Amino acid sequence: KRCPAEFFVVQHGPDWMMKILARKIKKGAGFSCAVAYQYLQPTRGNIYLALANHHLIFSPPPVSLELNREPKENYLRPSADHLFRNAATVFGEFCVAVILSGVGRDGSQGARNIKASGGAVFVEDPKAAAVPSMPQTALDSKVADAILPLNMLGEVVMDHAHHLNKELRRRKKRRMTH
Repeated sequence: KRCPAEFFVVQHGPDWMMKILARKIKKGAGFSCAVAYQYLQPTRGNIYLALANHHLIFSPPPVSLELNREPKENYLRPSADHLFRNAATVFGEFCVAVILSGVGRDGSQGARNIKASGGAVFVEDPKAAAVPSMPQTALDSKVADAILPLNMLGEVVMDHAHHLNKELRRRKKRRMTH
């Protein structure tokens, strides 16, 4: 099946680590993966990593990526909260957040914005996570649509992306006939 979505990842680390991570993801996931850069227009089936020490956000349609050095959130830049809040505004109900293993609470506040905009939030089961604090904080915020082990998240996210893509096509078709 053709991938109906773009993926945006916040991982904390230096530039050299992001480049290595991009290569590992590309090899493991079978999707193109690169470190994001200013004004890049994302395309379906690709994974984009936030540049080290830069928040990743979206300009309104036509969507392009923007990098900024606004203040750190949760002591972090890039911040998942920063990305999720902006994604909720730009993509609304067609946005999906995934919160994985990690230290701290980054992601839970932005996930609330995604949930409030009608989007979905999937969380790695903290009982199975290598570092449970980020997924646990998201669960404590009561925003999770599903709590899943890591090995099931990919399939669930892809199924949801296909569902959202069908809904987009249905709405577009309806607009064309009215």
